[in-house]
Amino acid sequence: MATTAGLDVLTADYLAGLAEKTPGSHALRTQAELVLSGGVSSHFKAWQPFYVSKAEGSHLTDVDGNDYVDLVMGFGPNSLGHSPAVVTAAVRAVLDHGTSLAVATPLEVELAQTISRLVPSMEQMRFVVTGTEATMMALRTARAFTGRARVARFEGHYHGQHDGALASVAHVAGSEQRPQVVADGAGIPQGVLDDLVVLPWNDIDAVAPLVRETVDGLAAIILEPVPFSNIGGVEPDREFLRALRELTTRHRTLLVFDEVITGFRLGLGGAAAHFGVTPDLHVFGKAVGGGFPVGVFGGRRDVMEAVVRPRPGDPHSAETIFQSGTFSGAPPAMAAGLAMLRELERTDAIAVADARAEAIRAGWREIVAELGLQAQVTGISSWLGISFTERQIRTLRDALTADRARARAFSLGLLAGGVYLAPSHPGFTSSAHSEHDVRRVLDVSADVLARIAAAGC
Repeated sequence: MATTAGLDVLTADYLAGLAEKTPGSHALRTQAELVLSGGVSSHFKAWQPFYVSKAEGSHLTDVDGNDYVDLVMGFGPNSLGHSPAVVTAAVRAVLDHGTSLAVATPLEVELAQTISRLVPSMEQMRFVVTGTEATMMALRTARAFTGRARVARFEGHYHGQHDGALASVAHVAGSEQRPQVVADGAGIPQGVLDDLVVLPWNDIDAVAPLVRETVDGLAAIILEPVPFSNIGGVEPDREFLRALRELTTRHRTLLVFDEVITGFRLGLGGAAAHFGVTPDLHVFGKAVGGGFPVGVFGGRRDVMEAVVRPRPGDPHSAETIFQSGTFSGAPPAMAAGLAMLRELERTDAIAVADARAEAIRAGWREIVAELGLQAQVTGISSWLGISFTERQIRTLRDALTADRARARAFSLGLLAGGVYLAPSHPGFTSSAHSEHDVRRVLDVSADVLARIAAAGC
């Protein structure tokens, strides 16, 4: 374990260097904190000591003109890189025809047809604006279809920021085999928490009895097929997902795949194709919008027809859910999503992004091994992460053993060297990342990791 004093000095050194090269960002932060809570519009942005003026390809340029290789990529939607010409051209082509119409357009139909062709189990769907909205609607659909109230979710899996999602995402309670629900923040009613069941990830022997105990009231089990935000993008045991599918089928509980991250990154068929496991409902977002705000929920035709299709003359029927949205299906977002999916089909963009990520992961493994650092390099496909712990990461509890001080020093050191990766959070590559970008990332990483190792063990 690195000494606190050594890491404090290293972190302070990086912060001082960044302050010197980003005076414009620091001045802007002072202004922003007067009008934006924490100076930003998202908790995930709160740590960053810089503001961006331009994003193109695999690079960011901050307001002071500094260039960075971006390994965050908007947390996932930019599979082709920032501002890809094929997407921006498609959006420009529809802007003069209306931006938010509150009327259906052919673009909605085209995008839905494309998704259904690529992911056949998405027989019917609805477009919303965010992944949060999509998971919320998918769970409402499951409750309406089953007539049950409770939902089970796994420790460490992120499903957005609605009340029913923000529990046991970043915190743990209870034992590893029998976890307890714990709120991830203020303002979540106890009544909402009472309807949640928390399950241990990647252990069907522990999951099965917990499901049997609650099955009479259990509407759905929702999961990230590859948990990203808090478990590092580590692939689960394949037999675990297959066994979970069998368990939910047996008990008539709907299985919901939250594919906001995996959708159209883990191959065009997403997790269902990758793992050979078909859920009852899917949730998509990020890449499906081509960098624009799009969420999608849907799946089995019988489920969607039963409780989502509105009843004639009564949109608020007690037999169906209510789902609507001012910006749902907005033409610019639909055009961007269509352009993205067509380009992913037409080119080897997914394979290129995957190869760049694997090159970085391989380089990180080699560096930490040479330095003797206790670190786990994680991720599959085009996402990548590094956690400073000796413990192999399979669950949230494994991930929570990581040294956050080292993670912060690593991210700040990368940033000082012109590479952007958020601390204690996996990142992404895109098809826009070049071999030169990979070399730059690894060169900077080698220097920063060596300094972390030198801070003391």
